[in-house]
Amino acid sequence: MTHHQKSNTSRVIKVLVLTLLLITIFSIVASPTFAYSLLGGKWGSFPLYYYIGDTSFYLPEIYAGANSWNSAGTRVSLYRTYSNGYENIWITGAYFGYTTWAGWTINYPSMDSNPYTYSYIKLNSYWMDGYSYSQRVHMTGHEFGHSIGLDHSYLGCNALMDPNDLCATAPQADDISGTNALYP
Repeated sequence: MTHHQKSNTSRVIKVLVLTLLLITIFSIVASPTFAYSLLGGKWGSFPLYYYIGDTSFYLPEIYAGANSWNSAGTRVSLYRTYSNGYENIWITGAYFGYTTWAGWTINYPSMDSNPYTYSYIKLNSYWMDGYSYSQRVHMTGHEFGHSIGLDHSYLGCNALMDPNDLCATAPQADDISGTNALYP
């Protein structure tokens, strides 16, 4: 083998090694990282029934938020009941004034209890009325996420459970992974 052939072979090997290294690094960086966080509690069984109490605020958004979970490919199933007393989740929209929250969820007997027996979701019209339709869908879906046991995750538009970016209108990969971890 001549010196020129050895040099070309060495160059080809270096290019192959560098290419493999770049492919490996890219696949690690590009692979999904799940940052979901769980509240510590969960429901014992599905389906769950939600009751819209004291208001007709945000009906289309509530339906869209529930349906986004129903079609997310998880065990979660949320259905509206029209009979007070048969619900697992009570949702109300009202003017709660200038607060730090547009939506609030409380799970009973506590956020980290197993199983949950009841959830109460409040939607604050002080903030919600200033949101677009898609932002209100985000808020209702986000609060349903809390009611099933998910906490906040800070992935921007890549998570319905992100409390700051109101752009995801349905559960994203991270939300689905958290839900599937909670309800295998």
